[in-house]
Amino acid sequence: MPHSSIHQLQVKGFLSIRDAVIEFRRINLLLGANGAGKSNLLRLFQLLQSLTDDALQEYVARAGGANALLHYGRKQTDEIAISLQFERSQQRQNTYYCRLIPTADDSLKIAEEHLEFQDRKKHSNPYTMSVTYPHAHSVLARPTEWFAKDRDLGLASHVRDCIRAYRVYHFHDTSESARIMQRCYIYDNQSLHADAGNLAAVLLRLREEHRPRYDNLIDLIRLAAPFLGEFVLEPIRGEYVLLRWRERGWDTVFSPHALSDGTLRFIALATLLSLPDEWRPATVIIDEPELGLHPYAINLLASAIRSAAQRTQFLISTQSPLLVSNFEPEDVIVAERIDGATVFRRLERQSLEVWLDAYSLGEIWEKNLIGGRPTR
Repeated sequence: MPHSSIHQLQVKGFLSIRDAVIEFRRINLLLGANGAGKSNLLRLFQLLQSLTDDALQEYVARAGGANALLHYGRKQTDEIAISLQFERSQQRQNTYYCRLIPTADDSLKIAEEHLEFQDRKKHSNPYTMSVTYPHAHSVLARPTEWFAKDRDLGLASHVRDCIRAYRVYHFHDTSESARIMQRCYIYDNQSLHADAGNLAAVLLRLREEHRPRYDNLIDLIRLAAPFLGEFVLEPIRGEYVLLRWRERGWDTVFSPHALSDGTLRFIALATLLSLPDEWRPATVIIDEPELGLHPYAINLLASAIRSAAQRTQFLISTQSPLLVSNFEPEDVIVAERIDGATVFRRLERQSLEVWLDAYSLGEIWEKNLIGGRPTR
């Protein structure tokens, strides 16, 4: 993996999350009822991304202001605190902590940041960097000249790059105006965008630089969409490319608008999971990937996730019992709303052994034996 994977996350005061600690594995399936708070965990990673991009105020404005982000508003909660631990190995670990406070104009300021790095092979104590100030700009987005010590710059740059390597993907929008339906710049192909808006450019690069991997991807897509002949990824005026395709046995070239929503989403998901390691984020976060997919395609998706998880960490929010049945109990985190706050709980196989002898994990979920179902 090019960057460190998430080891532990602690969140206080953010949306429905009053105070939660989550331990992460290679695969993390997040399930729960509507309104339990699954999406709020995904939104937290978008907040962290905004800090690295110096876009905190834009994020807060899009969310409806600080009062909307604080747990039950600023009358109940006066700050958001986030602690993120990530590691490249058991010997090398980083920690990033930040505390955000509301302002008079309903925005957020950074009250405190703390960065830590420890290489247990070389040092018994971690190297730390702490900044305390009410400010709108994170240390993760500071220019090089702001740092008095090269070591501080190196630590901040490493933490920033690691957080940027956690990407939240939403492939829900397949409307006529969706970016995936439009032509994209041919050289916008370093990694797949969060909405797959540059899918055609990424596929073209994959075909040119990793042909065997591209051919395997086409075979995978055909398992879910046997009618697909090939993608017609020809540059338009030398600078743009559109996700055009041919049906098997026909010469007619179709636009992406001729693909069903489910097929288009599966193509985007399959592409993401088939990319070379260096093209894919260290941690892939996907919101309800099963949306619009045939049950057979969901099983294909699960198999591709398991394969990619050897090199990539996954956090996946899902409502699909079938998808859940493809994984181990220890891969599942159940989100529930208890006393007005989201609580996260990882399953343990030992407590489910009797049920697993007779039912799949998804069936056990449907029977409400592990929680994660609507409750009064």
